[in-house]
Amino acid sequence: MENNKKQKKRINKKRIFIALLIVVFVVGIFFAYKKIISSNTKTMTREEIEDNSYNKSKIMRVDLTDIKSIKVNLETCDIKIEKSNTNPYIEYTNLYKDESDNAYEIVANVEDGNLDIKTKVSGDKLNMKNKIQVLKIFIPEKGDIDSFEGTVEKGDLKINDLSTGNIDLNVKSGNIKVKNSNLKGSLGLVEGNISLENSTIKDSTIENNTGNIKTNNINFDGENNLNSNTGDIIINTEDSLRNYNFEAILQVGNLKYGNIAYRNIENGFNSKESKAKKSIFATTKIGDIEFNTKEKIEQKANDKVNEDITSSTEKRGNPLEDE
Repeated sequence: MENNKKQKKRINKKRIFIALLIVVFVVGIFFAYKKIISSNTKTMTREEIEDNSYNKSKIMRVDLTDIKSIKVNLETCDIKIEKSNTNPYIEYTNLYKDESDNAYEIVANVEDGNLDIKTKVSGDKLNMKNKIQVLKIFIPEKGDIDSFEGTVEKGDLKINDLSTGNIDLNVKSGNIKVKNSNLKGSLGLVEGNISLENSTIKDSTIENNTGNIKTNNINFDGENNLNSNTGDIIINTEDSLRNYNFEAILQVGNLKYGNIAYRNIENGFNSKESKAKKSIFATTKIGDIEFNTKEKIEQKANDKVNEDITSSTEKRGNPLEDE
C-alpha cells in the first residue's frame, strides 16, 4: 500500500511538472508573437510618413468619341461617373514622389468605345497621405452604356445619371452612392455603406457584408435582392407597399413594414401580395429591416395586408406599437 502511495505521488509530481512546462511554453510563445506583432506595427514618425508618401500629382485627361462599356480594375481610387455636357472623356489623377521612379498611375485603354482602366504601380507602393487618386468618367449625355463592371480595392464610388442593363461592380472598402440612374445587375461591397436614390433598379442583387443599405425614392422593378451580413436595410420606394411581394429574413434585429413594427421574426416575413408584379427579398444576419415606414396600413382599406401580417405574426413574431 505504501509503495502504491509513493508511486502515485511520483506520478502526480511528474504530471504537475509537465503541466508547468506546457504553461511556460505557451506563455513564451504568446509574448514572442506579441513582440513580433508590435515590431511589425511600429508607429511611424512624421518624417517617416513624409518620406514614404506620394507628394506630387498630375491631372490627366483623355477625350473620347464614345463610351460603350466600362471595365475597371483599380486598387485605391475614388470614382465618380456623371454625364458630360460636351463629348465624353475621362479625367484622373496620377501620383508621384519627387523625382524618383515611384508612381501610382492609371492606365486607360480604349478600343471601339470599350474603356478598360487599370492601376499601375511603379517602384515602391507609397502612402497616400494628402494625395488620393481620383477617376472621373464623363459619359455621353444620351444613350445607355452596354456594361459597367470591375473591382475596386479601396475607394468611394459615386454614380450619377448612368443607365446600363449590365452592371457588375465589387468594392472591398468604401462607400457606394447611386443617384438618378437606371441599373440592372449587381453591386457588392465588403465594408462601407450603400446608398441608392431617385433611381430604377431592375432584377438586381445589392450585397453588403459590413454596413448599411439605404434606398430612397427607388422603383424596384422585377425581382430584387438586398442582402447584408451586418447592417441595416432601409427601403423607401416611390410607389406603395402593395405593389411589391416583400419577403424578409432576420436573425438578430427588428422589422418595420409600413407603420407596423415586428420583433423576434424567427421564420421570416412574407407580405403575400398576390397581385403584385414586383418583388423584394431582404436578408440580414445582424441588423434591422425597414420598408416604407411612413406608409400607414389601415385595417379597413388593407384587410388582406393586415390579415397576412397577423397570420405571419402568430408564427414569426409580435407586433410593436407604432413609435
